[in-house]
Amino acid sequence: MDHASELAAFDLDRSLGRLRELASKPDGWKGPDSVAMLSPVRDAAETFLRGYDRIGSAKDLFVGLDADGDVTLFLKDASLILDLSIGQDRTYSFYAETLGGQTFQGDCLDVTAALPSGLIDVVSRSTAG
Repeated sequence: MDHASELAAFDLDRSLGRLRELASKPDGWKGPDSVAMLSPVRDAAETFLRGYDRIGSAKDLFVGLDADGDVTLFLKDASLILDLSIGQDRTYSFYAETLGGQTFQGDCLDVTAALPSGLIDVVSRSTAG
């Protein structure tokens, strides 16, 4: 079965609601060593989600929270894999790969910095048409 064709359309309100739900989890939410999401991480993830919505992406993102307090955003469909993590140290890292094998990545980028144009370009190309 092709799961890529079953992806829901991106819904900003649903994604922001999920982010807020995850942000409400306290320290220890996933065991004694897990930590809560810091507000700068939540704010950076919200900024990314709003930007993703503005570029007209048709595919939904999975919004998750790691035990270390990092927010994870993930998309996998027939044309693109996108994995982005926003960390407690106020940085984000990403990896994106297109169906044709073109890759984009960045590590330890300050959350106040604009998203790299290459990432926006690949997401736009993968969701257009």
